[in-house]
Amino acid sequence: MTIEILKSKLLVNIDAKREEMIESAMAGDYMDEKTITCSQELDQLLYKYQQILFEEKRNRDISFLELMKAIKKVS
Repeated sequence: MTIEILKSKLLVNIDAKREEMIESAMAGDYMDEKTITCSQELDQLLYKYQQILFEEKRNRDISFLELMKAIKKVS
């Protein structure tokens, strides 16, 4: 599975979990067990998505630094 597909699936799951949490809160209470569980699950999904973005940025930064080092060697 490519990183882009994984990110897309995570975003779909994040949106679905957010909707589920909102519906639970509106039907019951913000302190309802189901609402809290949905909130915690949403946090986990968001954390996974953030980790992917962080790794992508880190990999880009490393690639950029390697390119700069290569250019300096050629110069």
